[in-house]
Amino acid sequence: MSCSFWMATEAGADNVTVGAQLLQATLRAAQGDHAAAHTRASGAVRGLDLRKSRSLYVRYRQARGTAFLAEGDHQSAYEQLRRAFTRDFHPEPVHYHVSLYCLSDLAAAAVRAG
Repeated sequence: MSCSFWMATEAGADNVTVGAQLLQATLRAAQGDHAAAHTRASGAVRGLDLRKSRSLYVRYRQARGTAFLAEGDHQSAYEQLRRAFTRDFHPEPVHYHVSLYCLSDLAAAAVRAG
């Protein structure tokens, strides 16, 4: 691990430390290892209140959604990725830029889920 990662850990910068673990979970899912992706994503947010960080909330949903896509469970993937957007009549991103990274996978899951 880099010096900057350890400094972020010591400073309590969850957005960096937890975000890095969630990115690793998403990458595991993209490589087809959905079980490891689910485990890493769940472990990364254990004990955190995701309502305090919209970016981590959306990154967690992205990691889980990508893992479900890799698993072939398109309905669960849709449900996870859909949470990156509000439930309004005209949905808005939960996080102003992280949510947008979920859009293509959300569309794919929606089509595959029917």
